[in-house]
Amino acid sequence: MKIRSAICRLLCVTMLLMATATANADKKKKDEAQAIDIHNVTKTQNLAFPTVPEKQRKFIADYMLREAQNILKQGYRVETERQGEVVVVTIQASKLFAPNSTELEVSGQKLIEPFTAYLKTAGRFKVIVAVHSDDTGSESYLNKITSERLQAVMTFLEKHSANPSQIVGYAMADSEPLRQNSNIANRAVNRRVEIYIVPDTELIRQAGKR
Repeated sequence: MKIRSAICRLLCVTMLLMATATANADKKKKDEAQAIDIHNVTKTQNLAFPTVPEKQRKFIADYMLREAQNILKQGYRVETERQGEVVVVTIQASKLFAPNSTELEVSGQKLIEPFTAYLKTAGRFKVIVAVHSDDTGSESYLNKITSERLQAVMTFLEKHSANPSQIVGYAMADSEPLRQNSNIANRAVNRRVEIYIVPDTELIRQAGKR
């Protein structure tokens, strides 16, 4: 009986150690996934990270919904992605830049300025900026104008950021039209700047404490 009891205890300890090792391995994989170089991945990959643990998802989604509602009240076009965890703000390019210009207008700076609030605390939010065009012009021209407009927006945000590394930008040219570029109105809709507000590690950590 003593031998059988000792074997049982040994098996229990072994199973516990295996379960702990598996949990630690899973955690390590998750941590490694969240430690991606956000400046060297695609926009889609960036929008997926950092992932929010199951227990924190409702808190984060509710928190980001309140942020979306506050932004909506200020007159912006607002949507959410990733089951409510990410807020997307769309601003028409004509409100930020003069035609064919890459200089951020003073009125455009005022429209961008409210989003600097998300960059005051390091690690709380990640801000992704995507600049789009219509299909008018050569590929090189569209790449150039969206790249330079992106740089103008990024430079403005970085000046007001506690941690500029939290800002990531993508010059999308005409790769993601919202409408067919078949008329003036549709082209105006496609020329836009999207600002994605993504909960970052510090906000997720705080959510885990609640």
